[in-house]
Amino acid sequence: MAGFFARSKDANSDMRSRQTIVERARYLDCVSDVARAFHSVMLGGVVGSGIRYAAPKRSTRLDYSGSGLEERWADIASTTWFDARGIKTFTQFEQLVFRTFLVSGECWLFRKDHGWIAKEPDCIRTPKAFGKVDNVVELPNGNIIIDGIELEDGKPVACYVCDASKGEETYDRAEYMGEDGLPMVLHVFMQERPDQVRGLPLVAPIISQIWSCYAYGESETQMAILQTNMSLIITTNTNPTINPFAGLTVRDLDAPLVPPTEGEKAEPSKDFAWIPPMGDSGLFGLVDKAHYIKPGQTRHLSDGEDIKFVAPTSPHTGFIQFCEYRIRMMGAAIGIPEQVLSGRFDANFSAVKGACSAFNHTVRQYRSVLIEQFLRPVFRVFLSEIISDPEIADLIAFESQWLPNDSPLTLDPNKEIDFYLRAIEAGLITRDEAAEALFGHKANGEVVNAGT
Repeated sequence: MAGFFARSKDANSDMRSRQTIVERARYLDCVSDVARAFHSVMLGGVVGSGIRYAAPKRSTRLDYSGSGLEERWADIASTTWFDARGIKTFTQFEQLVFRTFLVSGECWLFRKDHGWIAKEPDCIRTPKAFGKVDNVVELPNGNIIIDGIELEDGKPVACYVCDASKGEETYDRAEYMGEDGLPMVLHVFMQERPDQVRGLPLVAPIISQIWSCYAYGESETQMAILQTNMSLIITTNTNPTINPFAGLTVRDLDAPLVPPTEGEKAEPSKDFAWIPPMGDSGLFGLVDKAHYIKPGQTRHLSDGEDIKFVAPTSPHTGFIQFCEYRIRMMGAAIGIPEQVLSGRFDANFSAVKGACSAFNHTVRQYRSVLIEQFLRPVFRVFLSEIISDPEIADLIAFESQWLPNDSPLTLDPNKEIDFYLRAIEAGLITRDEAAEALFGHKANGEVVNAGT
């Protein structure tokens, strides 16, 4: 380990280059098919066609069955009521929030008089008036500001929103909780360390690997394009000191090859380049011996001349194996098996079954973040408009169940059902456990929380 020097402090000090990582992740999402595949597969697995609210059969904490609440939520969610800009339905809003979370590492939502507005993490900054933005700023009231977030005794209480739309940066302090006791700001991110206050993109730990695969692929593609052009080399065993291109300038070589007209002197001019052929003796031939190859024409080579075509050698023989290996390791780092990422399910059933199960575990992990940090808080604000008692609204929001519209990833539904039926007959699992694994709800129809 000689020469291996690691410098690591607290999470926020280690993340001073967070903005650079975010910019690189966004760029790779635009130009790299591998990075886009990671984001698309995760978005389809976690959100898909939407995550809907489903009321439990009976509350365990109060006598409330949610009668009519599920239908009312579904009706409003099908409109643009939740989007303060009035553009997206709630399902589209879910997809926007989660994709921003994947690509940029976090998504910020701000409650307005009607609906919510989603913003990129770039707008959350420490005001320049406080000094260097990469240091911890101490306020007179004892609070501190780290990377645009104000903390009180370690708890986030406000953030600073930068607005540079008018050419000059202005900052607004947005408190997390409103006067009505409901959230005004939602911060959706994956916290991986106790003192971490900002999020990192999904591909943060594998950015260098994605870039190397992208650069390698581009170089192989360019080389293949060059080599697939019709290239030939005329070889000769005549005097090698004779160079037919001697005396020609770069301009002559760039000019179109045209034969001299009758009576015109056979030498390079300003408008065209004429290359005299090699004669039988290896010297420049005379004008009247010049031959020009037109489409479909045949030319006899002189003695000792031969034509050799350049055989393409790209892509390199190890290119595919290298990319497959790197993609396999990158997928393992994030929790997306190679079969799921590439969509190739040509392995044996047991291997693909294990890959699908591993991916479903990753999906549930990320879906729980979306449910706890976005869906339940938004649902609680929604309840405040139809339920006057805040305690009841808090309990309903706490017990809210969220079910994806799409079933978990499976390979062969018939084999899956047969597997779980045999497990039930053997007494290994219950019918409810089997239904939860297959469809996300219990066998008697009661919905379970798909995010936990």
